[in-house]
Amino acid sequence: MPLDLVPLSEVGGAIADFLDEAGGQVEGAAEIREFIELARREAGGLDVVCRPEIIGEALELTIYTVEGRFLDSLTLPPDRLPATAEAMLGLVGTFVRLVRDVPGR
Repeated sequence: MPLDLVPLSEVGGAIADFLDEAGGQVEGAAEIREFIELARREAGGLDVVCRPEIIGEALELTIYTVEGRFLDSLTLPPDRLPATAEAMLGLVGTFVRLVRDVPGR
């Protein structure tokens, strides 16, 4: 990703701002992975699924057991996501099976 053109005296600050933003986005992906792993542990060995929902520009992830027991929910605003909420669905799908509806309903 290219950085904005800035005067030489501001390059250090521009790079620091970019790294802060990128670090927050990477943390968002790590937070999703940790959230799913915690839900798996809470499920006690049962398979889990995720029902994602895009709310505005935010991504809400709700984890259930395949039998339909609610485990946990996480909402991430766009500034904590490494990509758009819609684009994140592919990444989340590599961690856990995605479903359209609450299981068992």
